[in-house]
This record gives sequence, structure tokens and C-alpha cells, in this order.
Amino acid sequence: MNWTLDILVKRFDECVAKEAPRKGEEFDEFDSLSADEQNQLLLATADRYFDKGRYSMKTEWSIEMFELEEAERSLHDLRQIDALAPQQRKRLTFYQRLKALCYPLFRHQPLDLTEQPFGFVQGDYSIANDELRDFLYNTEHIYLVQVMTEGLAVQHASSEDATAVAYNELHQYVHFGHLDKKNSKEENRTSLDKLVDAVWDAHNHRELGRRMGLTYMSQSIYDMTDTFLCRTYDYRQVDYAKELAAFIEERLIRQQKKDETFGNEIAEALDTLAKKHGVVFADKQFTLRYIFIDLLGLGENEDFDDEDLDLEDDE
Repeated sequence: MNWTLDILVKRFDECVAKEAPRKGEEFDEFDSLSADEQNQLLLATADRYFDKGRYSMKTEWSIEMFELEEAERSLHDLRQIDALAPQQRKRLTFYQRLKALCYPLFRHQPLDLTEQPFGFVQGDYSIANDELRDFLYNTEHIYLVQVMTEGLAVQHASSEDATAVAYNELHQYVHFGHLDKKNSKEENRTSLDKLVDAVWDAHNHRELGRRMGLTYMSQSIYDMTDTFLCRTYDYRQVDYAKELAAFIEERLIRQQKKDETFGNEIAEALDTLAKKHGVVFADKQFTLRYIFIDLLGLGENEDFDDEDLDLEDDE
């Protein structure tokens, strides 16, 4: 299509202005508002904008257009700006601010929290940011917070040191944790708090593990032994995870062929160390497959078939 800035404004009018209390007239006054009033208008509008989730007809019809280079360029095209009607130019100012807030969230990208509408002292887009976490737990803008928290969950799950267990658990929360407009505000707030809790718990879990000297390998083994992210650490399981990680890393250096013999050595060491430290499995078969496939990538090796392993049954 032949893109014009006029199209961009009309699409946002269709997706945003129609649902505004004054049908978008408040957007025309954006420049004349105080900084606090501007921030409140941006947050309230973004909240309505995401009330059907991150990806909806509204976001697809409007914010997704910035995947097109010509849409982004049009924001800085003076000829296109001059061609707009006076009211469209006023409204464009607001839509540009709204785009700066909503597009990164749509893409699960970080925001600069020192900028409008947050103005935090700490700019780090992380669940560890106290100001951000306080906003997530206490703001009335629950649909905006849902999208922000989903982005934080995806960000944490995709980090280099996130274990496969953390990845799976956080994506489960993102997939099933959507708010429902049919529910009461209290019910939705409770669901949202659980999502924020999950991201904080995953972050805190990894930070505590790091402070206890758990490497990526030993942290993965610890989590895979539970098969979920446990909110408390067991010192016996920490010692077991460190010893098993050292055993696996030493075998990885020495072993030339990653076959069933290699797998059986690991399974035997896992049993021996679990008994030594008094570790109990939630599901040992699941733990072993987590270790073999997700941690060590042995499922991709044609010489390895976990169906041929000589595994002891769970007690």
C-alpha cells in the first residue's frame, strides 16, 4: 500500500480514540496538559489499548504497522506532517507518545523507565527494579501491567542463565495467565499478582542460587530434580547438584561418544549422589530426561536413545 501519515492517525483514531472517555478530544489537548496529567492520560489509554491482551485486533490494526519501515519513517516526514489537518497534527503528538510506550511492550522489548510516563529514578527494565515492581503490584492499570509483566517473564525466561525449568514455568504463566474482563477487579488483581510473583520468584531463585555458588549446570540440575521452581532451597540438594554437575562436566571432557553408556553413567551417578545427600525426586524419569535432552542436548545425538537406558524405577 502507499503509506501516508494520515493512515497512521486514522488507524489510531479507530483503535484508541473511539474508546476514550471523550472520544479522543482529550488527545487534542495533550500539549496543554501538565506533565502529571500527560502521564495519567498515557497510562489510562495504554491500559484500555491492551485490555484484550498484547495481541488483539486493536494492536494488530495499529501498533503492528510499525513493523513496516515506511510507517516509522512517516513520523519524521515533514511533508506528510504538513499535509495533516490541524487536529490530526495535535493528535499525532499524543499517538507518538503512545507508540513509544506500547510498541516495545507489543514486541516484548524493554522500556526506558526514566522516560514518560513513568519517570523512575531506576531505569532498569527488570523485576529487580523496586520502583517497577511497586508499580506492577499497586497500579490500577491492570491490563497494561499484564503486558509489561509478560514481557518481563519472557525476558527472564530467555536470559542466558535461565534454566529449562524456569523457561517452561514462566511461559506457562504467560500462556495461561491472561486476565478476563468477565472476572471481578479483585479476581483479576489476584491473577495478575500471581504472574508478578512468578517473575520475582524466578529472579530471586536464580540470584540465591548464584550466591550459593550454583553454576548454570548445577542450577539446572537443582531445578530439574524438583521439575519446578521451588521457593526454598534445600542445602542437601545444593550439595548434590554441585557434585553431579562436576561429575557431568568431567565426563563431558573425557567422553568421546555420547551414547547410552554415557547416559547410564550419569543416571548411576545421579542415584548414588541422591542417596548420599538424602535427595528425593518429584519424578526421577522426568528429571533424567530434562538433564539428557534439555541440559546436555543428547536427544539430538543419533548415538543416544533414552529408551535404551538402564534406569532404576522411582521408589
